Amino acid sequence: MKNTYVDPLIEYGHKINADIKEELGVLSPEQFNWKPAPDSWSAGQCVDHLKTTLAQYEPIFAALLEDRKPSNFWEKVPFLPGMWGGMLKSFTQPDIKRKIKTVPVFEPTKSEVLLSVIDAFIERQQGLFNSMRQLDGLDHAKTIVTSPASQFITYSLKDAFAILCMHPERHLNQARNVLKMSAFPQQEQV
Repeated sequence: MKNTYVDPLIEYGHKINADIKEELGVLSPEQFNWKPAPDSWSAGQCVDHLKTTLAQYEPIFAALLEDRKPSNFWEKVPFLPGMWGGMLKSFTQPDIKRKIKTVPVFEPTKSEVLLSVIDAFIERQQGLFNSMRQLDGLDHAKTIVTSPASQFITYSLKDAFAILCMHPERHLNQARNVLKMSAFPQQEQV
């Protein structure tokens, strides 16, 4: 394997996927959709956001696989990919030090989220892992991609994969914080 960081990153991703399924998959629909405030996300919206984010990257990886990805002016500006990649990796760290507003293209649904979104997210995550392996012939550190959020936000494919694999733990932690709130609805005993 040319890009040796890929297997450990995929292993990390599988662990987070299992944690999401184990911890959030047991919630009732009411719990999964409970929000501490109207402008806060529910646990379900956290997972839906992750699924939505991955969906935005799928065309980029497909274009790379088919060797038809166009490049834009911003991808050629030497310092931008390193700057944006570093900044976005710091924003997606698992520790939630501050709230960061997402851009509209990555927004979760505003309506009730079904528990099946967990499996849909994990399926998309598996697609990400497959793309990471299939694109191993490229030098991930030198291949520059453009964010689905904006054409001037560019970073290396390696940074894109790191961001997408670290991002779920941040939102799992966000969902965990929702579940710990005193007003969180408790499951009824049967």
